[in-house]
Amino acid sequence: MSKRESELMVAQLAHMATARSAPAAGTTASCSVTPASPKSRLTLDTFAYSIKNMTATPVTVTGTVSDSSLNGTVLMDWDFVVAAAAAAQGAFTMLDVVGIRGNSITCWLSAPAASVVQKVAMATWEDKMVNG
Repeated sequence: MSKRESELMVAQLAHMATARSAPAAGTTASCSVTPASPKSRLTLDTFAYSIKNMTATPVTVTGTVSDSSLNGTVLMDWDFVVAAAAAAQGAFTMLDVVGIRGNSITCWLSAPAASVVQKVAMATWEDKMVNG
């Protein structure tokens, strides 16, 4: 293993950050992590979600990873179709979605119907080695 690879592994383990959102039914779930330094860069490692559809029809919910905010550049997204009166949950790991230096990474689920409960969580690590 090279010195850079070893340093990155230590940075990944030492500078982890997590965030989660579990709002009331009918409310958009979103969470965000901001780097400690404007020169650092975040890498999204995990995107986890839970969607509970209490309506009589199937719903489609979009999970999005964006730069800076809900209105930021979309870095990755997925569509989840949840059957009527059903739930879906899962996690995407080892994503390695690299953010822009100094910007936060935001994970969110699209605006749900009034009877849809959604939760989202994320895990990131901060690469402080790009500070130079």
